[in-house]
Amino acid sequence: MTDKRLISPAAQKARRRQAHLEELRDQAPAFLDVHGMHVELARCTTAMRDALLAYTSPNIAGAQNPLADLEAIEAEHIDRAVIELAIRLVASGKSDEALEDALVSVRRHLEDHSLQRKPARLYGQ
Repeated sequence: MTDKRLISPAAQKARRRQAHLEELRDQAPAFLDVHGMHVELARCTTAMRDALLAYTSPNIAGAQNPLADLEAIEAEHIDRAVIELAIRLVASGKSDEALEDALVSVRRHLEDHSLQRKPARLYGQ
């Protein structure tokens, strides 16, 4: 058996995290709600399942949201598309009502499209 004094604090922390993840996997529910999504854990990749379990566990400090990168990219693209549409509509002299209706419609459409991409990321498809 390895002498615990010879193991670095970082390695000890990694071992504790791994042991906690194994415990979470054993007790994992079939479904998990994360950021408004109902996720079937059995369909997730192993890495994504571990990331989701760590993220939702109050005992793993500093766990990263596994969907954060995707959400940030989606938000950036949605904002860019809405800005571009607004510029074009204003330049063409559309009324304020037409502008507002178009912006709401395009934002809703893009958010729906983004929501459809999240299961592909979660389930590795």
